[in-house]
Amino acid sequence: FEGSADAVFTLPVQRIKEKGARIILVASYAHDFRNLIHSASEEGITGDDYVWIGTDGNILDNLWETSDGKDDVIQAEVEGFIGFRPASGTSDASIAFREKNERSHWI
Repeated sequence: FEGSADAVFTLPVQRIKEKGARIILVASYAHDFRNLIHSASEEGITGDDYVWIGTDGNILDNLWETSDGKDDVIQAEVEGFIGFRPASGTSDASIAFREKNERSHWI
């Protein structure tokens, strides 16, 4: 995504809200997810009445670490978030794939 978080995520978040979705599936990188969930929180579509489900890109450890000192805000916004991380295989092919993926995709 390019542009400010507010501008980029306003329309998708508004559509989620308008449709009345209560279970939201997200596949994104951690940085984009952080901005998305913040916009969703501002629109009032986080909390007890919503379930956010994400992929491994959403649950990186650095998602919870912010340079702006808003760690508590981010953690409150994603309370109840469910994230899935694939099991790591132990074969040579699995290890090679995982190492290549980590080097090329994670910031």
